[in-house]
Amino acid sequence: MKKVITYTVVVLIVLQVITVLASWLVTAMMPELSWHSMLSSEGIRWFFGQFVRLQLSPLLLWLTIGSMAYGAVTDCGITRLRRPLSYSDRLALRWALITALTGVIVMILLVALPHALLLSVTGDLFPSAFSRSLIPFLCLQTIISALTFGVLSGRLPDVYSCIAAVTHGMAKAAPLFLIEVLGMELYRSIEFILKSV
Repeated sequence: MKKVITYTVVVLIVLQVITVLASWLVTAMMPELSWHSMLSSEGIRWFFGQFVRLQLSPLLLWLTIGSMAYGAVTDCGITRLRRPLSYSDRLALRWALITALTGVIVMILLVALPHALLLSVTGDLFPSAFSRSLIPFLCLQTIISALTFGVLSGRLPDVYSCIAAVTHGMAKAAPLFLIEVLGMELYRSIEFILKSV
């Protein structure tokens, strides 16, 4: 896995450098294409001035919340249960299930009733507030259920251990954040170069 991450990061950096140089060469050799050079004053201003805005994407949020959910699930102990289950594990599992089902029922009520709040203006599920919030909802529901299990089973005895469980997933996913930032910058750079005047 380390090699895959390393190669991916190196490839994305090399592609970014090639993209910058190619945009300069193509615009110098074929100005009739009306491409934008990343080494022009406009391109440099765009690269530095728009960097933060261009990184904001649903993918970054999904990666953040998804890694938090992963950390909560792996650290709460639910993946390492052994039979026979102890009384505290059975109780914790029941409450985690009740928590998950409650969230699902609330979401169903928000989309299934007439004039539901999360439907689009035309009454569709896709695209709508429901479709835009589905992945964050599932991740947050997973976090809440996992923390419920961890607290009630005694595996997450205090608030700090709950915070540590959630952030542990983010630490594990740190290389993916780097890949996402580099990949998004490469995509936005190509988009800038090819955009019409």
